Amino acid sequence: MQARCREWFETSSSDPTAVDPELTSAATSVVATTGDEHTYKLLRERFLTGATPQEQLRHLYALAEFDDESLLLATCEFAMSSDVRSQNAPFLLRSAIANRHHGATAWAFVRDQWPQALERFPSNTIVRMVDSVKSLATAELVDDTARFFAEHPVEQAAKTLEQVLERQRVNARFRDREGPRWDGSPTS
Repeated sequence: MQARCREWFETSSSDPTAVDPELTSAATSVVATTGDEHTYKLLRERFLTGATPQEQLRHLYALAEFDDESLLLATCEFAMSSDVRSQNAPFLLRSAIANRHHGATAWAFVRDQWPQALERFPSNTIVRMVDSVKSLATAELVDDTARFFAEHPVEQAAKTLEQVLERQRVNARFRDREGPRWDGSPTS
């Protein structure tokens, strides 16, 4: 299936009308998830030179899907650069925090860059940027985000942030309770 996705990706790159847009989007995600540094540079370049906003955003958001931690950090740094519009960058960082392997790394980056994010991004996107912390479902990360937001409230979206943090706590409890079923450990 990965080979087929790469084929669709390449075909759509040379002829955007040759592959259904939904397949192109899915194929781009698979290519990113299984990609290396060369693939990363290719997607980044295609974001910068994309012919349509849809093509640009497809490639931009795919940068958050790489399994390589250093590439994910490069994506976070790229989000803070002038190459990414301030209305798109928070959503790129949200996707990075949702990364299945290195979301905690992206969260640490956002936490460290908080003052710059508040200065650069529209205020109504800040809570959306951190929405995916709800996927960081470990007790340690629940405590970390709770401490952070106790010190750095998002006043313009306090209720929404409260709901995000509650969902994170629920997800962590669910993971603690159901985790052994998923990893093959015996259940109690």
